[in-house]
Amino acid sequence: LSYYKGVFAQALASENHPLAVVGAVCSSDFDTAAQTAVSRMFNLCADRSMFYDHLPEMRHMIWAVASIPLHTMEVKTIASVLAFASFVGLLDAIQKGYYDVTLPLAQTVRNIVYKQKLDFPVPVARVLMMDVEARAGVYPQQAIESLQSLAAESNVPDDMPPLINSLMAQLLEGVEREKVSRGGEEAALQSQIVLVGSSLPAGGCAVEPRVSILTNRRIRGSAVVLEDGCSFISQAEAASWSRVNPFSPLNTGRRILPP
Repeated sequence: LSYYKGVFAQALASENHPLAVVGAVCSSDFDTAAQTAVSRMFNLCADRSMFYDHLPEMRHMIWAVASIPLHTMEVKTIASVLAFASFVGLLDAIQKGYYDVTLPLAQTVRNIVYKQKLDFPVPVARVLMMDVEARAGVYPQQAIESLQSLAAESNVPDDMPPLINSLMAQLLEGVEREKVSRGGEEAALQSQIVLVGSSLPAGGCAVEPRVSILTNRRIRGSAVVLEDGCSFISQAEAASWSRVNPFSPLNTGRRILPP
C-alpha cells in the first residue's frame, strides 16, 4: 500500500490526476480517490468549450473510480461520482452515436443534481440540450418532444430560450418535409449496438411483459435484470450504457454488468 500512496502523492504533485486516482484506488483510500476525481472533473467541466478535449482524462478517472465499493460510501459521495459518471457517459455516447442512452444519461444527471442539491458545474438545462442536439439530426420528432419538456424546466439560463425556440422551429420544418417525402412517421429509436439474438422472443415475455426503466417501453427479447431484482433494461441498452458508464442506471453506486 505504501508504494501506491507514493504513486498518489507524486502524481498529484505533477498534476497527473488520472494516475493520482489510480494510486488512491490501489492504496484502498477510496474516499480520496472519489474526492480527487470529483474535484478534478468539476474544474474541467467549468470550461464548457473544452468538454470533449477533456473527455479522455475524465473517462480514465471514472473507470478508475468504478473499481471502488462506491455503494458503501456516503450518499453525497455516491451522488457526486454518479452525476459526473453520467455526464461523462453522455459525452461519450454522443461521440459514439449511442442515441438510445443519451436521454437517460442526461436525465440521470438532472435527477441526481436536483434530488441531492449538488453543486454541478454544468447547468442541468445545458446537459439536457446536449442530448437534444445530438438526437436532432437522427430522431427529430423525439428531439422536439424533449425540447418541449426542456422549455418547461426550471432554472433555464437566460440565453437558452432563444436557442430552444430556434432549434424547435428548424426541427418542426424538417419533420414536416420528411413526412411528405417519406409518407410516414419517424422510426422508433434504435440502438447502434445489435447483439445477436437479442430481439428473439424470450420465454416469459408474453406472460409477463418487461418494461425498460430507461425508455418505459416494452422490451422485445430477453431483458437484463438490474441489482434490485425487479428493474429491467434491454440487452442493447445494457450494451450501450455499460460502454459509456460503468455504474448501474439505478444510481445505487453498484457496477452494471455488460450483457
